[in-house]
Amino acid sequence: MKAIIFDLDDTLIDWIYEYNDTLYMALQDYVSNVSFEMVDKVNLGISKYDKEEDNFTKEGLLKYINKYTNLDLPLEYIDKIEKYQFECADYDEDRIDLIKYLSKKYDLYLISNWFTSTQTMRLKKAGILEYFKGVYGADINPFKPKKEAFKVVYDKYGVENCISVGDSLTNDIEPCYELGMKVIWKTNEHSDKYTTIKDIKELRNILWDILKRLVIIFFLKKLVIIENYMIV
Repeated sequence: MKAIIFDLDDTLIDWIYEYNDTLYMALQDYVSNVSFEMVDKVNLGISKYDKEEDNFTKEGLLKYINKYTNLDLPLEYIDKIEKYQFECADYDEDRIDLIKYLSKKYDLYLISNWFTSTQTMRLKKAGILEYFKGVYGADINPFKPKKEAFKVVYDKYGVENCISVGDSLTNDIEPCYELGMKVIWKTNEHSDKYTTIKDIKELRNILWDILKRLVIIFFLKKLVIIENYMIV
């Protein structure tokens, strides 16, 4: 394995409920008497845009938000969300140690269905940006779960040398598995099909187990070749 492709939210950084306040705070600049119901509608607009559209732009996102909130927010509202979300990350020494360790063995990449600038700043706040070879948001890269979203990495290394780590079965795991990548699903669910972890800090040991299995498979194949040669 040569490269690890990470998702961000609820994979590297837990998206806690308080982070939704960024949508609330941004609305306060344009709407009086902001309600949580209004914030839910903003979230609905974002979710619908993510599922229904092929291109990710501020203008397109704003159109969906205005549609589902029945508001007429300006484009600057999206900029406000980004600004507030720059702070949506925690500083975790154990996670920093893990990512630093992995960066010495693999090339690390982030692929997200959000803005590149926002996710880049959040990685920086979390203290791990310097360990990543590339950060690709949906504004410069295709949406997940399109397989083309991962092409920016697997074209460099080959799918057989990449591993995808994420919390979304639909976006991060299934498309990469179908491509032929190794995958690690961050979930509390049990899976007979995919390797799973409950916490990102389990990743070091899981990767070591995968590497050991690959080494065993390699030598077993070599042994079969030698045995076939001796029979001939």
